[in-house]
Amino acid sequence: MKIKKIEILFAFFSGLLGTISFSPYKIWIFSIFSLFFLILQLKNKSKKESFFIGFLWGLGFFSSGISWLYISLKNFSNLSLYVGSFLILFLISYLSIYPAIFSFLIKYFNVYQERKKIIFLIPTIWSCVEFLREKMFTGFPWMQIGYAHTESPIKNIIPILGIKGANFFVLLVASILFYGTIKKKYLFLAIVVLYFPSIFEFLQKKQNQIKNIQITLVQGNIEQDTKWNKKKIKETLLKYFQKSEMFFGKSEIIIWPESAIADLEENQIEFLKKLDEKLKFFGTNLITGIITQKNKKKNEYYNSIITLGKFKKKYQFPIEQKYKKYNLVLFGEKIPFKKFLKYYFYSGEFSDFHKGEYLQKLIQISKINILPTICYEIIFGERIRKNFSQKVDFILNISNDAWFGSSIGPWQHIQISQIRAIEMGRTIVRCSNSGITAIINPRGKIISILPQFYRGSLTCKVPIIKKKTIYSVFGNIPINIVQFTIFFFSIKIKIRKFQFFFKRLYKK
Repeated sequence: MKIKKIEILFAFFSGLLGTISFSPYKIWIFSIFSLFFLILQLKNKSKKESFFIGFLWGLGFFSSGISWLYISLKNFSNLSLYVGSFLILFLISYLSIYPAIFSFLIKYFNVYQERKKIIFLIPTIWSCVEFLREKMFTGFPWMQIGYAHTESPIKNIIPILGIKGANFFVLLVASILFYGTIKKKYLFLAIVVLYFPSIFEFLQKKQNQIKNIQITLVQGNIEQDTKWNKKKIKETLLKYFQKSEMFFGKSEIIIWPESAIADLEENQIEFLKKLDEKLKFFGTNLITGIITQKNKKKNEYYNSIITLGKFKKKYQFPIEQKYKKYNLVLFGEKIPFKKFLKYYFYSGEFSDFHKGEYLQKLIQISKINILPTICYEIIFGERIRKNFSQKVDFILNISNDAWFGSSIGPWQHIQISQIRAIEMGRTIVRCSNSGITAIINPRGKIISILPQFYRGSLTCKVPIIKKKTIYSVFGNIPINIVQFTIFFFSIKIKIRKFQFFFKRLYKK
């Protein structure tokens, strides 16, 4: 391979540029330039060289974008500095394979030979590779390039085509920009395509606000190193109770974050009974994260959400209405190869959870229908859509991002929540232990927020607006049809070339 040092640096820093487009920086235009530089650099390279350049771009993109995961390994596992660093480097290298595959494929399909292929096939190949990243080895669809566009014109395509449509449009603009640069024309077309989704903002029907619900979100800001300490549980519960008590009888719903009750339900029966009685007396409902158990003998634990208060009968153990987390975080909530890795990642009896069902019932409180998600699950948009129905009043996401300190991780997390709100046309209520606790409207705008690392509460009249988006009805079908059609005709062209080659060979 004949790749110069300057080209290696250029590929790496092009990837790094892409990270700056995400929250908290939010310079979304950099995502387009980052991909433009990648496509530009691949033009005169071989397949092997393209694979290597794509890998380097991925190293820059993911090392700057997800290296914050190291904080949780460093502070909350038994791993040494070297082992923790190796695991993060391994994850970054694994994720970098996907842009490498993308780079290889656009050379394999001879994309640069035809204008149509440059403009349309490049976005399609990217989408196919991102689909693999979402599905392989339980999936890790973090930092999909469309998530950077919560404030760009491209966000207007999301209620129609979802995050995959946003990814497609970002690559489409980058491809047109590339073609316009090498041909010294069509640059204006890139601007037109970038702002084309803006017309959908005017075409979308504005839904009337049905009602307001006063909700209080409690951000406990409990330190991660003491959160699971059994000696500190009473102290933690007292903090949550004190921050909530003043809103009993005033707010319709009070929400505590993921595993706010960092203990088994059966160990907190008396506390839950007393809390339920008090809530009923004041006519308020409470939603909280807790650990539930299916089979005591087999130690089957679930990261769960339960509800208490006026809407139901007196609390009885085990509680019937609960949501059990389905998408578990590898090494944090689910330890693969447990016999070999248990020592390094086991940090207590709640280090290895079981997952709930893929499809689960909505939480129903006083005629309010809530679609629940826990932390990491918010990134799996297709599962949320399949659990969604038009009767959903708002989507709930409870989380605990204390694992990642003051890094950019929690900001990326809330940006993903903003995209889910736009896709589904629903308000998202997000309650996190250390932040970021916020209310996001159906247009993806944060309408109320608490500062990070602040122990307090956020009380807000949450608007119930039921927008019926095309994506919520049809999901990825429209964008898949477009991409499949483009890909099919491209493969057909490739097959014809093979047929022509074999015919000539046969004649000889």
